Amino acid sequence: MTWLDSNWKPLLCPLLLFLAAAGGWHEGRARLDAAWQSRWDEHEKQDQQAAAAFAARERTEEQRRQQSINRVIEDGQRNIEQVRANADAAANQRVRDAGI
Repeated sequence: MTWLDSNWKPLLCPLLLFLAAAGGWHEGRARLDAAWQSRWDEHEKQDQQAAAAFAARERTEEQRRQQSINRVIEDGQRNIEQVRANADAAANQRVRDAGI
């Protein structure tokens, strides 16, 4: 009979304790990782929502600015057309006045 045959029970107890501790550590680590991942996913979701809200606000502001620019351009065009019409009318009046 060998030494291992006679002493297997005292060797098995620490091995089982080690395996139980390693399993518990692994389970705890998995739960910690799952909790961390859950918090990280929530953080990512909030970041995406904030980015979408920011983009929407910026898009609205850009549209407002573009509409303002378009109004200024339209007003300028109307002013130019009015000045041209006034110049044409004045030129026609001068021609009529000169023909008298």
